[in-house]
Amino acid sequence: CLNGRVQRLTVTEETVLDDPLAYYKIPYFDERCSLRITFEDQQAVDTGGPRRQFYSMLFTALVRS
Repeated sequence: CLNGRVQRLTVTEETVLDDPLAYYKIPYFDERCSLRITFEDQQAVDTGGPRRQFYSMLFTALVRS
C-alpha cells in the first residue's frame, strides 16, 4: 500500500480457490496493499515463497475449474 499497510490472508490448500475469492470481495480489500499469505497448516514467514506457492496453486485451481 502507499502507506506501507499489509493485508493478510490465511488459506488452506483444500480451499485455495474459495478463500481468496471471498477475500477479494470484502469491502475493505485494497488492491494497492501488499498481500501477506499464510497457510493454515504451515509455519512459514511470507518472504515470497508462500505467496508464490499460493498463486501457483490458485492459478492451477482456476485452470482446472
